[in-house]
Amino acid sequence: RDPRLSPDGRSVAVARADATGVFGIWKYDVARNIDTRVTGTTFVSPAWSRDSRSIIVGSGLGVFRYDAAASNPPQLIWSSKLFVGVSDVSPDGRHALIRTIDPVKYRPSVLPLDGGADPLARLPRRRARPLTRAQRTQAGRGIVFQRPSPCE
Repeated sequence: RDPRLSPDGRSVAVARADATGVFGIWKYDVARNIDTRVTGTTFVSPAWSRDSRSIIVGSGLGVFRYDAAASNPPQLIWSSKLFVGVSDVSPDGRHALIRTIDPVKYRPSVLPLDGGADPLARLPRRRARPLTRAQRTQAGRGIVFQRPSPCE
């Protein structure tokens, strides 16, 4: 689930369930046909750093930076009591597009990856219909938010 190709094209990060159905992040080396577990459990929606050395992931504890080589301990970037998913990393690598998910709402935000601040550009809490997806535009200069169709 949530496969993401690294910027250098050498690896794919993917959320994969274990035997109990709990997800963790794995890295697949395309050239060597080898997969490596990067995170423990309860992580989904990986996003690559622009240099392909780190994988940014969210969980019910916040947003973390993992070494893609799995050789260093994870770094907590931002702590949260809600589940956080990571959609993308900005072209300059300084921000992540995240979404906090509580039982009834979806809240996209932009999080500085230096760990020095809370998320920016949070949308108002009350909306007619919740947002379901957010991603960076192809030019990297904006964010597109998607609402569910009336049939969903």
